[in-house]
Amino acid sequence: MIRLILALFAVSAVSTGFVDRPVSVTRPIAIQMDSVIAEDSSEAEISLENKLIAFAEKYLGTPYGYGSNSTSRFDCSGYVRHCFSHLKIELPHSSAAQAAYGEKVSLKDVKRGDLLFFKGRSTKKKSIGHVAMVYSNEDGVVKMIHASTSRGVIIETYNGSEYYTKRFVEARRLIDNSKKDKNKKDDQ
Repeated sequence: MIRLILALFAVSAVSTGFVDRPVSVTRPIAIQMDSVIAEDSSEAEISLENKLIAFAEKYLGTPYGYGSNSTSRFDCSGYVRHCFSHLKIELPHSSAAQAAYGEKVSLKDVKRGDLLFFKGRSTKKKSIGHVAMVYSNEDGVVKMIHASTSRGVIIETYNGSEYYTKRFVEARRLIDNSKKDKNKKDDQ
């Protein structure tokens, strides 16, 4: 709410001549919170998924760099690895190796922070060659945040990309906030 008010003030200040140049609002991007938008952690408890994506958003526009271990350039698995390390979840620097982690979920059930795995450039090969994080899933429209070879770190719609829909292999969940004790068997 505060961000909206600041943005409206900035637009009106420029359009009325109160200031002579555009004003930028430097607060962090709003974090999605189960149908509630919170401006920062002081307004509501932030889920691990939202912490992950808020951290991932900081690197939007970062160029692609094959095999890079730097935060100035990322390949797809290095970007995912770096973002998950922020949550103290260690992953290997390989999309194929990352696909061995977590729990498999159906594409229709993916949620923020889940991983999407794809074949590489060839649709004929079965090996995994790319990974992306789910940015959102609203009414079946899945947006993903990832390091693209041609555009660097971006957010794009999975459903709108013929390139990725042809190459989808599986989705996996590494963050599970359910209260259920994972060590107990269901039949106990």
